[in-house]
Amino acid sequence: MPCERYTETPSIVNPIFNKNNTKYDFTVYPNPAQTEFTIDFSLEQKTNVNLSLNDMNGRIWWSKTIVNAIIHSETMFLKDLPSGIYLVKIAPIGEEIQVKRLIITK
Repeated sequence: MPCERYTETPSIVNPIFNKNNTKYDFTVYPNPAQTEFTIDFSLEQKTNVNLSLNDMNGRIWWSKTIVNAIIHSETMFLKDLPSGIYLVKIAPIGEEIQVKRLIITK
């Protein structure tokens, strides 16, 4: 008895759009970073935004809430962080979280 072939078209999720279809941009540079890195983001409407830097074990090394953000740039100096791979997270309140990988080399 032949097997039936099952194919499913995967759904594509664009991480730049949140659940309210509000576009926001998020960049982290330079990457890899040695002494500092910058997070830039822009939103279509004012909202509070949580930013964080986590290592690959889930430890939070840095976090900050930006109040009433629309366009923002945040620079973090890496004096006390060891070399490694980190996750930079941006979470506008009530919206989907976006994550980008950051490599720190010293």
